[in-house]
Amino acid sequence: MKCLRCGSEVLSETGNSEIIMKCPKCGWAAVTTYMSEIEEDITHYSIVVERGNSAEKEVIRLISGLSGMNFLETRNLLTNGGTMIVDCATVIKKIATDLDMVGVRYHIEPEFPY
Repeated sequence: MKCLRCGSEVLSETGNSEIIMKCPKCGWAAVTTYMSEIEEDITHYSIVVERGNSAEKEVIRLISGLSGMNFLETRNLLTNGGTMIVDCATVIKKIATDLDMVGVRYHIEPEFPY
């Protein structure tokens, strides 16, 4: 992109939720916000743990930490299945990644496009 003031090539930087464009020659700058699709998604998703997962202590500790459930509730969830957590897309994505790493079988409702 060319600078609107002097016509030089503009440098771009991308942060967490912004895009910054600066002209190294004249100092012109512009900032705009950018939100990814997952960050703008206001749907509440549920992670539903499937019945018959491993109830090893390490897995129980991980899921207990992610869900806020106590040890016994988490063990029952892994054994019998059920809803683990309901939250926004970004939180669900992180938790789903953690569950994948330890091999917990689950599904997300409604359909999770990320």
